[in-house]
Amino acid sequence: MSTAPSPTAIQQALVAAFEQHRAGRFAQAEASYRQVLAADPNHFDALHLLGSLMFAMGQNDDAIVAFERAVLARPDAAADTWNNLGFCLITKNDFHRAESAFRRAIELNPKLPNAYANLGNALQRQARVEEAIAALRAALALNPNLRVAHQNLLVALNYAPAHTPQDVYAEHVRWAEQHANHLGDKAPPHANERDETRRLRVAYVSPDFRRHSVAFFIEPLLAAHDREQVEVVCYSEVEQPDATTARIKPLADVWRQTRGVSDDRFAQIVREDRVDILVDLAGHTAGNRLLAFARRPAPVQVTYLGYPNTTGMAAMDCRITDAHADPPGVTDAFHTEQLIRLPRTAWCYRPPAEAPRVADAPPSATNGLVTFASFNKLAKISSPCLDAWAELLRMTPRSRMIVKATALGDPILRQRLATEFANRGVKAHRVDVLGPVGPTADHLSTYARVDVALDTFPYHGTTTTCDALHMGVPVVTLAGQTHVSRVGVSLLHAVGLDDLVAQTPQQYVETAAKLAADHERLSRLRTTLRGQMRSSPLGDATSLARDVEAAYRQCWQRWCRCS
Repeated sequence: MSTAPSPTAIQQALVAAFEQHRAGRFAQAEASYRQVLAADPNHFDALHLLGSLMFAMGQNDDAIVAFERAVLARPDAAADTWNNLGFCLITKNDFHRAESAFRRAIELNPKLPNAYANLGNALQRQARVEEAIAALRAALALNPNLRVAHQNLLVALNYAPAHTPQDVYAEHVRWAEQHANHLGDKAPPHANERDETRRLRVAYVSPDFRRHSVAFFIEPLLAAHDREQVEVVCYSEVEQPDATTARIKPLADVWRQTRGVSDDRFAQIVREDRVDILVDLAGHTAGNRLLAFARRPAPVQVTYLGYPNTTGMAAMDCRITDAHADPPGVTDAFHTEQLIRLPRTAWCYRPPAEAPRVADAPPSATNGLVTFASFNKLAKISSPCLDAWAELLRMTPRSRMIVKATALGDPILRQRLATEFANRGVKAHRVDVLGPVGPTADHLSTYARVDVALDTFPYHGTTTTCDALHMGVPVVTLAGQTHVSRVGVSLLHAVGLDDLVAQTPQQYVETAAKLAADHERLSRLRTTLRGQMRSSPLGDATSLARDVEAAYRQCWQRWCRCS
């Protein structure tokens, strides 16, 4: 007859399991934790540690189960357990339960900065941007060294119309002063050969050499680079390589997988590779390497494409843009970098290979109703933006709207958005609120239901605007004061649709209404816009590559001439 293990034996088994966990022997640790739980199914510490182990192993569903059992076993469980549970729930896009978990963590420990930071993340995913900003500021008040939380605050500020460009810029500078600028103080001189005309070694750094919006724009540039002028190096921070990664990899002369390498070692690799120009493609978005850039590993350091604002860093020399996204004398003051404005456009778009053919006619040609749409990220839909959309729908009674976003797969968020329209006098039957729609081909096919796409503001779309244009759907945008609210201006200028750029919210509404009433133009654009886009600067990878290379050469020559 077997006897149950004693409390002392259970504790000893738990200590042994933790030692295995800490030593990285994950399979052994899991088996040991489960042995403890077989003896005591409600052992709080074993459940908490098993949840942490499962998360580290990428088994988030199992981690959630373990953390949920832990907090059920001890309702007043440690705040860290609730915080960990919430973090796992975010990975499953269960933002409301995550929010509840973080709030419970804060209730148990009001001085737990990570819980406030994670709460900010959950709120931002729900498009509750101002609440997210408040939570992130609370986290930083408790611990100013939370670098990622501070970056999440920067990202959130880009969505928030209530914050001035000066305030947003100042916060970017504060981030750099707190986390980055001091890292370059002891950077050794660069040994690169100061020859103004030689072939340059240009290295791109990104976590997004994968199925991601950045890939739609960097892939054509990499393919079109003149290899007599530049040698292309890619430092890939991709967590899960995919088919896009496999397609991009051969476009580099040198490909290095650097994910998991420390920032110090990353900077050392760049120096060992004798990189002349190091290009950041992420800015303050997830997976960035800005702290490696802060160590000044390359003579010239450039930010481009992946983030619609300044890095705020002293170590970042230049930012590539164009005169429509960043008008001279207008946005320079909001950047620590020198703005290098390309002569045509800052973008070239590679449409998905699986993009379907364009519909023969806009839907209004057959159903008599004009359909407006936005397929942008939910957080980009600001309150002023909703105000304008509601006014447009009231002004055009024979119209309807489709709003589609990944986050709207959540029924609570769908209902919340429907309520926002209802509060503005728009009845529910006039608005379709959609979550994600299958693979890319199905997503793009949804544009067959759309007459006019509406850009968000103040944070413009980029890939979404290009997708719409490629599918024959014109886009109306509202020009703002900074890059984040002027990307649409640049894209529409590139395809010759400057008249669809509004300067005020009222003009935005009137422009969209006028376009909706012009059935002849909508029909013409449906059949010609894809070709118009292909023959425009947005489809000319070769010209973009020559312009980018000229910008690199300009930056390089400046470095060669400096003492």
